[in-house]
Amino acid sequence: MNQYLQLSPAFLAIWLIGAVPAPDALARRAGELRAAHAGARTKENQRLESLAESLEKAGETREAKAVRDAIRPLVTPLGATRIVPLVEIAPGKQNAKAPAAALAIVPGRAGEDASAKSNSDDRSAGVDLDPIKEWTTIRREAASELFDLAKQAFKMGGRLSLASLWLHEVIERDPNHAEARRILGFVSYEGGWATPYAIQMIKNGKTLHPKFGWVDRTWIERLDAGELPAPIVRGAPIRWVPAAEADAARSEWENGWKITTEHFVIQSNLPLSEVIVFGRRLEAFRDVFITVMADVIGPAKFSIARRFADPKLKPTTDTAAHKIFYFATKDQYIDYLRTHDLQADPRSLGIYIPGSKICFFYKNENGAISNTATLYHETSHQLLFELAGKGNFQRNPGDFWVFEGLGTYFETVDVLGDDSIELGGMSGPRIATALERIAIRGEIVPLERFVKIGAARFVQPEPNADEYLKYVQAMALTVFLMRYDGERYRDAFLDYVEDAYKGRLTGQASRSLTGRLGVPYDELEAQFVKDLKRFAPRPRNQ
Repeated sequence: MNQYLQLSPAFLAIWLIGAVPAPDALARRAGELRAAHAGARTKENQRLESLAESLEKAGETREAKAVRDAIRPLVTPLGATRIVPLVEIAPGKQNAKAPAAALAIVPGRAGEDASAKSNSDDRSAGVDLDPIKEWTTIRREAASELFDLAKQAFKMGGRLSLASLWLHEVIERDPNHAEARRILGFVSYEGGWATPYAIQMIKNGKTLHPKFGWVDRTWIERLDAGELPAPIVRGAPIRWVPAAEADAARSEWENGWKITTEHFVIQSNLPLSEVIVFGRRLEAFRDVFITVMADVIGPAKFSIARRFADPKLKPTTDTAAHKIFYFATKDQYIDYLRTHDLQADPRSLGIYIPGSKICFFYKNENGAISNTATLYHETSHQLLFELAGKGNFQRNPGDFWVFEGLGTYFETVDVLGDDSIELGGMSGPRIATALERIAIRGEIVPLERFVKIGAARFVQPEPNADEYLKYVQAMALTVFLMRYDGERYRDAFLDYVEDAYKGRLTGQASRSLTGRLGVPYDELEAQFVKDLKRFAPRPRNQ
């Protein structure tokens, strides 16, 4: 027993945040943190706007626009959460001066010291303005405030998702924030930052190609010439052929490509260029997933939480690899599942089978649900089951809706032009269907009954409400609970998700959805429908 009495600081911190606070206390703590976060963001935006106005007065209209373009609203129009995924290698020397938008403020000055004074001839007489220095000061001070809030989020009830999300905001503002980098899994590398995986790849003779990802340095010339390796023959040297020929040789599943990223092993018979894009989307999505679902993954499994708790803990390379099978056609997908005695519903777009620990997809051309949406949906199931520890959701008498609600919630992932990602907004085909059926037609499975539906019944048609209504209702309800009224229900809902995954919803009223939220079902349903109606299209005659 003595081994349990000598608790490390990291274990002690994780143990301390494991207690479940009452719903009202949880809401109060989370509300205080979010209010402080909104205050810090508002102050930052006001200071940036003041800088933009000063630039305008100085005749620097282009630079003023660059500053305003970097001002982010506190809430997106459709209520989505915005996250900037982290890149494997960040060249800190350049980034230390200012983010990309700021570097455009003074042409040709990106390589100068941030404290150097600008002496543009276009500046109005008598105006002494150093935009890069002012920008850097504003962003770094905002980053410092956000980092303090992230620490509080971790300590006050262990809100890991908030802490992780705000750490991403810190890096966006101050790419060289050393402690935020360490906690998020980076180490110092050549004046910048890199993940341990990236450093290991470099030591192994690999280089990060902008198109092909990590490849052997000796391959670069061939790849840039439009060639790819032909199927490998054991004992024979690599034979290089035109890309189209190499892809054709791997069009059958047995001879398909196999690529490895930091967290995924992907097998596919699609062209290699498509498989690589697929892999990069998976890596960016995983970053988003673990940020949003940190509280469900839990502190014991969440490496960021361990590094938050222990200031001396250094980042290490993750060893878990998630397996993905990506088929070129639906027929190949169905045939493989049937041949291997796996579930093969011909209506499915993709499936994760926990027993196999493999996520299966096929390229779905022109489907109502996009191929990437299906990717994010099914991979979210895979990541939950493979990162959050053993699940016992079968023990719950109902509450199956939440798993499909989360899967469809992640269908809302939208990669923007600046490589940032938004998710959880009121957009997409399923949300459009939910608005039509629930908000306009009034078709809804009453929430008190809806949450009691188990796995077997969830996929079966109900009287006057088929299974598709259940899926769109599950998605719309999840989006609602994650974003409604300044994220009022978000933290309590994520704790409910954790209880559902662990199989703890076996009669304890305090752990039920209504018990967690502290709102009766009829009131919650009224809020849900009213909120949907705000986004529903108005009839044309109005």
